[in-house]
Amino acid sequence: MEVIPKRHTHKNYATFNGEPFCFGAVNVLDGCIEEVVSYSRAKDTDFHHGYLFSGSVIDAIDDKSAAVFWLTAKHDIYLIDRRNWDDVEHAVKWDTNYGDTWYRDCGLSGEILKAKINQQIKWL
Repeated sequence: MEVIPKRHTHKNYATFNGEPFCFGAVNVLDGCIEEVVSYSRAKDTDFHHGYLFSGSVIDAIDDKSAAVFWLTAKHDIYLIDRRNWDDVEHAVKWDTNYGDTWYRDCGLSGEILKAKINQQIKWL
């Protein structure tokens, strides 16, 4: 299990519908991207999910029907495990050994979610 440090070094590494972004929210039931956020917007809101996303997406995150994800320069997609959302500063980096059961219980597996996200974005 790897812990994500609080320091945010994310940049916009892909586009969704032509919009550059670094963070997004994905529906865990169908894998559709619900909303994306640019690095500059995230920085302006101090990277707090309550200000990053619209009210309906925040509600979906809170009721576990959506998950937050972010991108890296190495074209990796990371999902925040909802069990650690209240302690997002120490959010667990998603990998196939941790979190997969939780995502599968809520909807799609983490691997399928990552694949579906990857199909919807264009890497920069």
